[in-house]
Amino acid sequence: MTTSERDACLFLSLLQARAGASLVSRLGDLSAAELLEASVEDLAARAGMTEKAVRAVSKLKASFEPECLRRRLEERGIAVLTLADEGYPGRLREIPDPP
Repeated sequence: MTTSERDACLFLSLLQARAGASLVSRLGDLSAAELLEASVEDLAARAGMTEKAVRAVSKLKASFEPECLRRRLEERGIAVLTLADEGYPGRLREIPDPP
């Protein structure tokens, strides 16, 4: 699967919300795109994930449809701004764990 960096950032945000920041930090040396494209088994081995976390990541990967998600958000008047977007604030890019 190839993906845009913007889609990968959106996936990373959802992963952090569902599985927790500690899991995401244990995968910290992967780019957002590498994280999205990696198999759940590789991620589990890399991060020492619990079965609960493996299930959450598997479910998220299976259901992740970025176009559909963006459309639903836009219908609600919610704009998506990721690290991959030009408009992302420069000062936020400089902090250790940008939103």
